[in-house]
Amino acid sequence: MTDKNNNRIQIFTNDGQFIAKFGEVGAGDGQLRGPEGVGVDKESGTVYVADTGNTRIQVFKPL
Repeated sequence: MTDKNNNRIQIFTNDGQFIAKFGEVGAGDGQLRGPEGVGVDKESGTVYVADTGNTRIQVFKPL
């Protein structure tokens, strides 16, 4: 889920248990400004983030 005010993405299990978070404020790779949308490609695990404040879509690939 997006955490717009904290400029990050948070990941939870289906039952609401916190797993991880990523992102920090800024305009560089991996940095966000007011993310407002997130999508996940279930096959590849790639995460797409609508980084609204930076007017871009950021792509995060699994490690």
